[in-house]
Amino acid sequence: IPEYNIKGFTKDWNDGRALNGLVNALRPDLCQDHKSLDAKKKLANATRGIDTAEKEMGVDKLILPEEMIHKKVDKMAMMTYLAQFRNLKPMDPSYRVRAYGPGLHQGIKDTNSVFFVEKPTDIKTNVKIVVTGPLGSEVKCDEKKAA
Repeated sequence: IPEYNIKGFTKDWNDGRALNGLVNALRPDLCQDHKSLDAKKKLANATRGIDTAEKEMGVDKLILPEEMIHKKVDKMAMMTYLAQFRNLKPMDPSYRVRAYGPGLHQGIKDTNSVFFVEKPTDIKTNVKIVVTGPLGSEVKCDEKKAA
């Protein structure tokens, strides 16, 4: 999160924006607007970052937002809280694969259902498509690549 010029474990985290940036660095689907957060809304920013990290990433709330935004935030408390992020791995980019089309909404027995799968070009791994019928059994799927 170089945009926040973090140099320590105290005042650099006070406005909550860097925490939201850290959450976004590990989970790009979360806190995408961290760069546009108002630095003056410290409590709201810190609350959002701490709550999101807990709910979506399993990071324990070892510090309260009110403590994080305090001008004399406890350095060791911040270090302990932030150390939890070291054990997290960035999210698998496959969450950016998108499936859409009428065939995903309804299907009629013994007829073809059309749907599309889009994969961003920066994702180099193959995507496995599995179609499951209403009774839980796998349904044969013919793949046709777009031109």
